[in-house]
Amino acid sequence: MADEFHAIKGSQTRTTGHYRRPGTRMTMCGRPLGARNDAFANVPGWNVCTKCQQAKTMTGETVSSGEIVRVITTGPKPTEPEVAEYQRTDPTGEPTHPAGQQAAVEGMLDRARLAPRRQSSTFERIADELNARGVPVSTPAGRLTAQMYALFEEFEQERRAEIIAAGGTAEDADDDGWGDVLSRAALVNLARDHRSAMRPEANAQQYDALVEEIADTFTLSDVRIMRGAWTAITEAMPRIAYVARMNGKSPDEIAQATGYTSSRIAQFIRQEKQRAAAPGTLHRYTWRIDVQGADGEWTDREAGEDESTPADLAQLAERLLDETGAREQRARIVMWEGDEGDDADAVHRAERPAQWAAFLTVEQHDGKEWRELSDESIPDATEEPAALARRVLDNARETLPGDTVRVRVWRFGESEGAHLAEAVTTDADRIPDDQGEEGNG
Repeated sequence: MADEFHAIKGSQTRTTGHYRRPGTRMTMCGRPLGARNDAFANVPGWNVCTKCQQAKTMTGETVSSGEIVRVITTGPKPTEPEVAEYQRTDPTGEPTHPAGQQAAVEGMLDRARLAPRRQSSTFERIADELNARGVPVSTPAGRLTAQMYALFEEFEQERRAEIIAAGGTAEDADDDGWGDVLSRAALVNLARDHRSAMRPEANAQQYDALVEEIADTFTLSDVRIMRGAWTAITEAMPRIAYVARMNGKSPDEIAQATGYTSSRIAQFIRQEKQRAAAPGTLHRYTWRIDVQGADGEWTDREAGEDESTPADLAQLAERLLDETGAREQRARIVMWEGDEGDDADAVHRAERPAQWAAFLTVEQHDGKEWRELSDESIPDATEEPAALARRVLDNARETLPGDTVRVRVWRFGESEGAHLAEAVTTDADRIPDDQGEEGNG
């Protein structure tokens, strides 16, 4: 007997086959069962769900041990057996592959006229569940369990009838809410699987399998719901961050918990404080921060919006530039009142020069050789190397008038290599012999 495959309930794609968990409306991978899709088995791109295959293999281990369920009728109702008896067969003659084992069991049940037709009966669903749990129904505990399952089944049937009688569809009646792809548990699993697939050690097959599973699980309506929810959460983030801060969480803790950067969390908190401080006096400003690359071109780095009074706009711009990072690049901020527009329509602009770590030395020539007088490290220098060297040299000339002095500048940590700039002043414009053409008056 060929395997029966089903799609996920509500899925937009039909090229992934799933096995049905016996006696339930769920797949073996734990998701809501949809219509059969065996007809797509020969279509290019067809594949069988890996989790279903693993679950079916585990189920097949019980069959391979030779433990097969046979139902014997002992009560007055021939269609509702009351005793399920376990009988052990000789395992040496049974197939070892899970698909062959399933076929053998289904063939035996069919020959005994015990195979389910369109839907499993109440007792067959109970027997499947008890068999999976290893509970014998011949014991008092087993009989009690069977009775409980029968009551649950009766409740489901009555509930289904009530929903349909109230104007609901059969699909509404079958939807018990289990396996909801938008539930918290399902979204947590999705986020965890995505993190695993994006790790450096993960292979391309793992990522491709995840993408295929997402496409097979989520409908277009699901995507719209999730996008709407994310928009609502994003708009509420200033309040969420502010409340967490008032409850004692630090910006770093909030950032770690939410996945934002610490600077962005600080911005959210500041934005919420401004909004609540003086309603009616604040204006909404959108802004964009650009950084300049080595080629001189400006590229976008960050964008957002804040509320501020016009008088505090310059202070807000400086704070945003300071929080954006990228110290070694020249940065600028462009701000608009309301929504972002053309750069020419901006109400405020500000720039921050590139910062770099500098190391410099001040040396004096005694007529024979250079002798170092002092050195200095500047972790946040903003001047160009040549301008920095000339400025320090001018300061040195005030304390050493008439002496031959030079200043050399390196990038911090690279003083063993060639210097970036040098400035020299000499007595009577005389340059020492070892200075050559490098000197600058």
